[in-house]
Amino acid sequence: MKTMLVGLLSAVLALVCYNIYDFINNRWFKRKDFMKTVADVNFSEEVGSFLWKISGGKVRQLLTYNKKGEEISGAGLEALGIKDTVLGQIKEGLPADYLAFITEFDKKKQHVGIIKSADKFAIVKTMQTQSPKNNMSNSKLISELRTLDKKYPFKISGAGQDWVELFFENLPEDTGGIVDTAKQLCPLSETSETMDEDLKTNRKLFLWWQEDREETSNLSRTEKK
Repeated sequence: MKTMLVGLLSAVLALVCYNIYDFINNRWFKRKDFMKTVADVNFSEEVGSFLWKISGGKVRQLLTYNKKGEEISGAGLEALGIKDTVLGQIKEGLPADYLAFITEFDKKKQHVGIIKSADKFAIVKTMQTQSPKNNMSNSKLISELRTLDKKYPFKISGAGQDWVELFFENLPEDTGGIVDTAKQLCPLSETSETMDEDLKTNRKLFLWWQEDREETSNLSRTEKK
């Protein structure tokens, strides 16, 4: 009986040791491969290490789109399954020449894209946000957003191939000008009343060219709610 017990304990100990070794070994190789990706996208080692640590190793090369709407690996990184509190830590911990933004989200967590740029409109360019069915090319959208930004400054909090979310730190008492511009850019988005309410409540403006979703998209409106 004693011999059987010793043998059983030895087997359990060996299994535990193997699992620990396998975990450490795999994690080391994953981090090594990740740091190669960090160099490939021209990020600093410090930023790469910071993102690896804060995401618990759940970070990859940013998935974005080309002008044809095809998914490709972009010039950035993407942290997966990030909570709101961690998103704030990422933004605070990045150097000034890096930008963090939401790429996909649901009620609890989101994927967060990180690119090396101080120009917020690089987010829209990187994600190739556009609406072919509305004759809204990526370059045209960026131009329109720059014009809006001059009147009502905002931050770009998230973007995908067919959507973009803006955050306004300061709003005028009358948000009608913002809503009117939004409806011109995205006619089939939410109603003017819903946009106005979202602006006044959350200081956010969500533009989603849902009519393009039949072809390609990385977000559904129901996922946002």
